[in-house]
Amino acid sequence: MAGLKLVGVIRQSRTQGDDISDKIQMSVIEDEAKRNGDEIIGWAIDLNTSASVSPWKRKELGPWLRGEKGPYDGLMAYKLDRFIRSMLDFAKATKQFQDEGRVLIAVQDRIDLSTPIGRALASILAILAELELENIKTRNRDMKRRLMSSARWAGGPPPYGYRIVRKNGESHLEVDDALVPTILMMVRLVTDGRSFDFVARLLEEQGEPTPKDHHRDRDGADWPEKKSSWHPVTVGKILTNRVLIGERESKGQIFRDEMGFPVKLYPAILTEQEWKDLQAAIHSVPRRGRKADKRHDRAELNGVGFCPRCHLAFHISGGTVHKTGRKAGKQDPYYYRCASYRLPKDQWCNNRVRADLLEATLEDALLSLYGDDPRLQQDTTSADHSQELDRVMEAIRSLRREKDEGLIFEDEEEEYFERLHRLTARRKELLAMVEASKQGPTFRKTGQTVREYWGTLDRLARNEFYREMGVKIFFDRGETFPDGSRSEGFPRPHIEWGELERLHEIIHGGKLETLNTL
Repeated sequence: MAGLKLVGVIRQSRTQGDDISDKIQMSVIEDEAKRNGDEIIGWAIDLNTSASVSPWKRKELGPWLRGEKGPYDGLMAYKLDRFIRSMLDFAKATKQFQDEGRVLIAVQDRIDLSTPIGRALASILAILAELELENIKTRNRDMKRRLMSSARWAGGPPPYGYRIVRKNGESHLEVDDALVPTILMMVRLVTDGRSFDFVARLLEEQGEPTPKDHHRDRDGADWPEKKSSWHPVTVGKILTNRVLIGERESKGQIFRDEMGFPVKLYPAILTEQEWKDLQAAIHSVPRRGRKADKRHDRAELNGVGFCPRCHLAFHISGGTVHKTGRKAGKQDPYYYRCASYRLPKDQWCNNRVRADLLEATLEDALLSLYGDDPRLQQDTTSADHSQELDRVMEAIRSLRREKDEGLIFEDEEEEYFERLHRLTARRKELLAMVEASKQGPTFRKTGQTVREYWGTLDRLARNEFYREMGVKIFFDRGETFPDGSRSEGFPRPHIEWGELERLHEIIHGGKLETLNTL
C-alpha cells in the first residue's frame, strides 16, 4: 500500500502521568509510514482529550473526518484506542472509510481496515476498548466518591493554618490554633482594602514565620540558618485556598456532592460569609503599590467624597515627606482630589480640598445631627433564606465555570447536568421563599449611641460605617476669579445622609416600632 497520503492521528488523555506521550506516538507513526513508503501530509493532535469524546467532535481530528480538510487517503494511529473507543463510532467510521475509499491503520495493533481480516480484528479490539473505557469511567467515579467521603490528607506539607494528625492509621488535617490569629488578621486586613504587599511587609516586621519556616521549626529539621521571607504571592496563595472553608480543590475542580454543593472535608477556619467577603475584596480591589497603600491607610472618605461638577469620587493624594531641600523632614498635607485628573486635561475640574478639613467637617456634622441617636444594627442572624440562596447561586456559577473551562469531560456531562438541574430547582424554591418572606430588615439595639460607637472606630472602620450607611459628601472649592483668586472661607459642602437620615426620622418621629427591633 505504498504511496498513500496519510494523516497522523494522536490523542492523549492527559499531558502528565502514565499516558503515552504525543512524541512517542508521532515517532512510531513516522517510522511506520517511512517503512511502507507512505507520506504523512498532516497531523490531528488532540491533547488532554478523553477517549469518550467522539472522533468527529475532536478539535483537530474532527475537520478531517467531516471533509473540511483534505484530500487524503487515510488515517494512521499509534493504536486503535488513540482513534476510537466506542463500538458505535467504530461501525460509523468503518462505513465512512469504505464509502470514501480511505484506510485506517493502527500501527501497534497491526490493523488495516482495507482487508476483511483487518476489519474483523479491529471490531474485536473496538469492543475490548469500549469495555476498558467503561471500566475506567467506573473506577474514576468510584475514586471520586471515595475522595469526597474521605477527609484523608493525601500527603505533602499541610496548608498554612493546619497541621497533620494521625487517625486510624491515616493522615488528617486539623486546625493549628497557634496560626489562626495570624490568618484572621490577614483576612481582616485584605477585606479592609489592604494589599498583599502590605500584609507581607507587616508579617515580616512582626517576625511571623513563613509557611516554610513554620514547617521547618515544627519538624525540627536541620535547615540552614537563613530564614525565608514573606512574599505577596505567598499571602495570596494562603487567602485563596478553599481549605480555609473546609473544601478541596484539584486542578481547578471543586469536589462536590450529589447535589452539586462543595463537600466539606476539613475543619473550616472561616465562615462562608467571611470567605465570600474576602474573595470579593481580593478580586475587586486593585493591588496597589506601597506608596498608594500608605495613602489608603488614612483615606477616611474613600468612596464617600465626590465632586459635584463631574460626580466622580475623590482620591487621596499628597502626604509626601521631603528628604532634601528647604522642606527636608517636612510632610505635605493630604488632599482629596477629584478623579477627573485622570481624564484629558480639558476635562479637569481641578477640585481638591485638604483631607483633614473635609473629614472634620463631615465628622462634626455627623455627631451634631445623629451623635445622640441610639445606634441600631441590622440583625443578620434572623432566619431567612438569603444565605442558602447565595450558596446555591455560587454553586451554579462555579459548576458552569468548570464546564466552560473544559474541566468536565464528556463522560461526566450526565452527572454535571443532573447536579445543575437539582441546583436550579432549589434556586427556584428559595427565590419563592425569599419573595414570600419580605418584611423589611430587622434591627438590633446595641446599647450605644452613635457618638459612643464612633469613638471606638479607626479610620478604615469609619470609612466602612459611612459606606454602609450610604453617606456621601459633595464638596466644591468654588470658582476661580479672573485674577486667579478664590472666595474666602471654607465652602459649605452638600451631604447626603442615606440610611442615617431614615433611621433618625423613624426614631424621633415615634415610629421606632416600625423597624422590627429586637
